[in-house]
Amino acid sequence: MSGIEPLTPNRSISARIAEQILAKIEAGEFAVGDKLPPEIQLAKAFGVSRPSVREALGALQFVGYIESVRGSGNRVVRSTPASTRDAANHLDGSSRTVLDLFEARLRIEPEVAAVAAENPDQDKLDEVDALIEGMLVAVHEPTLQAETDLLVHRGIAAVCQNQFLRVAAINLIEIAASDKFSQSREEAWGDQVLPSIWASQHKKVTNAIRDRDPASAAHASWAHMASSVSNALNVLSADASVAGQANRLVALLDRGPARTA
Repeated sequence: MSGIEPLTPNRSISARIAEQILAKIEAGEFAVGDKLPPEIQLAKAFGVSRPSVREALGALQFVGYIESVRGSGNRVVRSTPASTRDAANHLDGSSRTVLDLFEARLRIEPEVAAVAAENPDQDKLDEVDALIEGMLVAVHEPTLQAETDLLVHRGIAAVCQNQFLRVAAINLIEIAASDKFSQSREEAWGDQVLPSIWASQHKKVTNAIRDRDPASAAHASWAHMASSVSNALNVLSADASVAGQANRLVALLDRGPARTA
């Protein structure tokens, strides 16, 4: 394959592969709609193992440049940094709205994870695990422009086979991904530590789902959402207009997840 530089192993080999593939996507060598070469072909071109290529592709999927098509490989879905869909035109993005959204997600996502653990969609579970592996690569590489883990949240919700709970969670996640809430995402992802912690927390959720342990899945999801909520509360603490709402969220965090067994 022309134009690909063989790599020598080092700690960021997967990220370097992702960067080279991304450069080809941005240059139009892999156009939107194109399928990428198979993993085995990419591994041979880069002179690396297939697991390294798989991690690189997972990182590109996590940041939204490609998608994995079951039984058909990987397809390019965009060639420029994401312009987030505005799924919340009727919302104002105020501090009150941000806290309302976090409260709704804190109450719903752990329960969706628990129900997913009772009867998981195994194919979707494998897909979200691949996203998490990609997240672990992407969060350390500024050139990959990781800005949110909401694709992982959406992937976890998709594992739930109760269609009403699944859709309710995904709707909230898509609102969180909208332009109206970009500031709260940027503030969280400016932290150098939190994204790596969040990737590990996501892994605990999927491990519990794979073990078919609803209580552990709910607790792990709650722990992750509690971290996000606490971060939001820290950011919004100076806004006196939402003090009462913030106190209610703090009390909700203190109570813990609904599922205890």
